[in-house]
Amino acid sequence: MAPSWVLRPKERRILRILADTIVPRGGAFESGAEDIEIEGPFEEYLRGLDHLYAKVYRWHLRLFDYGPIIHRFKFRRFSKLSQEERVAYCQKLESHKRFGARMFLFLLKFLITFIAFSDPKLERAVGYVQECADSEAGS
Repeated sequence: MAPSWVLRPKERRILRILADTIVPRGGAFESGAEDIEIEGPFEEYLRGLDHLYAKVYRWHLRLFDYGPIIHRFKFRRFSKLSQEERVAYCQKLESHKRFGARMFLFLLKFLITFIAFSDPKLERAVGYVQECADSEAGS
């Protein structure tokens, strides 16, 4: 049995689709989640958690896939929606009157954007330059 932090193929696919929806290529930036690896860093994050929390994130991904059905948006899983429908569903969750529904997306969106904008390609796109404090002191 694989460790609790290892994403199963279905979870990797859901994560990839959600990341491509949240950080699309050609959206606000030329590069997007499609241009970087999300799955490996996501698993690294899960590896640092207690095994129960890692499982909760994995379950959350699977549950998110059924979110459009649960929230009566469409009678299809998130992974089967068109890109336009995925964006509309995420927008619906972001403006939902219930806190729990907003958090349903926010928890995954926060982690995905944290990972995505930690990649050098997207760091440069937003103009973030990370320099080591030691290099300035040694100059």
